[in-house]
Amino acid sequence: MTDWKREGKNMLNQEWIQKTEEFLQEKFEASSYLNAHPEAKAYRREHTYRVANIGKEIAEKEGFDVTEMMIACLLHDISYCEEFGENGWMEHGRRAAQIARPFLTELGMAEDRVEDICYGIAIHVDDEAGFPGERTPFAMTVGDADNIDRFDAFRIFETLSHNKFMEMTFAEKQGYLDECLAGLERLRTLPVATKAAEELWAERIDFYIAFYQKLESQLANSKRVGLQQVFTSKNIRYVKPSELLLQDFLIMVNDMEHVGSLIGRTETISEEDELQWIRSKIEENGPMFSMIEKATGEYIGNIELMDVHDGQAELGISITREKQEHGFGSEAIPAMLAYGFDELGLRRIVLKAYPHNLRAIHVYEKCGFREYARDEKDVFMEITKEP
Repeated sequence: MTDWKREGKNMLNQEWIQKTEEFLQEKFEASSYLNAHPEAKAYRREHTYRVANIGKEIAEKEGFDVTEMMIACLLHDISYCEEFGENGWMEHGRRAAQIARPFLTELGMAEDRVEDICYGIAIHVDDEAGFPGERTPFAMTVGDADNIDRFDAFRIFETLSHNKFMEMTFAEKQGYLDECLAGLERLRTLPVATKAAEELWAERIDFYIAFYQKLESQLANSKRVGLQQVFTSKNIRYVKPSELLLQDFLIMVNDMEHVGSLIGRTETISEEDELQWIRSKIEENGPMFSMIEKATGEYIGNIELMDVHDGQAELGISITREKQEHGFGSEAIPAMLAYGFDELGLRRIVLKAYPHNLRAIHVYEKCGFREYARDEKDVFMEITKEP
């Protein structure tokens, strides 16, 4: 078995590292492609050194030979000295291993170490080497270090610039950020070879998620001033009640035909009374949120968990006439249930619906609610948290 983890190998062989840097430099300087694309040459050199430093950090923590890991990382992209043809990018790991092999042999490195380093370089792109080898944690760390560097701070700027973020419409920016955050959540579980790489990977992904969440929040504030966001779902921002939404509230609750009658209103509400109600909700600081559409910044309605006690609460939701029948209820209810169960620790959430409001009852059932009682006035429904 390849001896990829050996004691006493944390001392750097400065001579070997210097020769590797010189070899890398010679290849890059002699490259007609990189000389014709100086920005690509600068990026590739900077990326290579960052990957080498990440590899060094992992090697030190895991007890790998630090010199060998730094050399592997310095050479992992050396094939960029050549212009890629068709499928060239997919082959660049294997081609880098071909370029590296004779250099490593000439350097005087043991044959088994040459094999381990070349295998790690070859598989770092698509997990295929093109020759037999062992997937040791050492070999896999080359790809881990490369992937970790792809989530550095500079890459955020580069990616936003490349995708022309500033030229997008407001809705396009919202959609782009939603896709970014969804993708980052999926990447959380990307398998890596070592505990050290796992910690670095989690740190980078958490940094990216925090950045894009902040950007999403700031973007939302481009449409509405002074609203305090608590959480989001795919198309909706959930914000704390605010006096800034007074007119939106009034229009909704006084729409007796489409909203007011469905939430038990029999008379219109004055502006003064509605303002007092908003202020009371602000003072309570309970789980009541106004819903704002991400794409437009427009007010959707309110959603609330009322009478919270002993691990249970009652759900209430109201949506403006303009935003009804657009799927916002089907999106907001599961998001609020998750908030209640996960953030507030609730075990049971109930609601009431009018028996004739079949459309609402259907939505509640789709969201997991089940009827447990009814009378002439109300249908009573509940959902409980899975044990």
